[in-house]
Amino acid sequence: MNLPFGLKLALALISSYLIGSFPSGYLFFKAKTGSDIRERGSRKNIGATNAFLEGGFRVGFLTFLSDLLKGLLPVILSSLLFRESGIEREVVMVTCGLSAVLGHIFPLYIGFKGGTGLSTSAGAVIGIAPGIALPSILIIIFLTFITKRPAFMVLILTLILPFYSYYDDRSMLITGMMSVVAIIYFIISMTHIKPMLRGDEYIEFSSKLKSSFKKK
Repeated sequence: MNLPFGLKLALALISSYLIGSFPSGYLFFKAKTGSDIRERGSRKNIGATNAFLEGGFRVGFLTFLSDLLKGLLPVILSSLLFRESGIEREVVMVTCGLSAVLGHIFPLYIGFKGGTGLSTSAGAVIGIAPGIALPSILIIIFLTFITKRPAFMVLILTLILPFYSYYDDRSMLITGMMSVVAIIYFIISMTHIKPMLRGDEYIEFSSKLKSSFKKK
């Protein structure tokens, strides 16, 4: 059955939101400890960083991978399911990616209290513009070793990406998506600016990583 484009887009957005809402960190942490990760740590969210710091390497890695896929899968599926070309196909990919990110930040299944959406955003951008996403990940890894402030470097890079996208002649849709992600992440990060500048996250992360491998 041939559905109108608007109806197909609405169904794709709802599906993408529901995929993004899957509370990976919450479920992995709950399975290991029996408690709610949103009540643990300084961040008190279901994101991969908090999952790693409070639940250990395995919980953190599984959360990161799941959150990444929550952004990547809706973009890939929408590009395959929609046969429209050009602007319509791009509209679907970008809006489905954003819908998945919003699902992660405001998950339906656990009372709309999720994570920052960074890993899910990374997955969406990998699916939409891998030429921007993959070099950005390498830059963050490189700068982390130099500055030992990964969270702050991610914030700065997230704010720079919309400008890079614009000057790289990407479409206004892709640049707009990156701008929305940057604004959301900036607002969410406001409560953690001082720890970001001090590099607290790097210290905690390194300490937890060392203790995880020592236990093995």
